[in-house]
Amino acid sequence: MKFDSDKDRRISQQELRKSIRSRGAWFSTRKRDLGIREADLDHSGYIIELFCKARQ
Repeated sequence: MKFDSDKDRRISQQELRKSIRSRGAWFSTRKRDLGIREADLDHSGYIIELFCKARQ
């Protein structure tokens, strides 16, 4: 996954923020948290690669 900087096959809030900002965009903490919460299907606090592929 492009956003998974530590290669643990899941995207943390920090990795998501870094990825968004590296592309010149900016989300508030609230929007980032809402996005994580919506994509966090197993309620772990992370977006897991398996769930990303299932939603494509």
